[in-house]
Amino acid sequence: MARTSYQKLYFEGMAKHINAQFDNVHDKLDEIIEHQKETNGRVTKLEKDTVVFRWIHRHPVPTVIILAILTAGIIALGYLFGYEYLIKLIV
Repeated sequence: MARTSYQKLYFEGMAKHINAQFDNVHDKLDEIIEHQKETNGRVTKLEKDTVVFRWIHRHPVPTVIILAILTAGIIALGYLFGYEYLIKLIV
């Protein structure tokens, strides 16, 4: 009999925990829906966080030119100062 009451308490606790998790999910979903209505479906925080990646995606040619210039600069500094010095400077 004690085992049955223990199992009952265990499953009741699990059910309460699962219901609480669903409540959290529903609250978060309501927040997302409200934010979507306020911002007309745009995820503004995500857009702010990924501004560099979006610029790279929209401008591939300038990106390649900038990367080539940076690479050439690193190679030139390596020749001038020695690669060991650059590695020590970075690390």
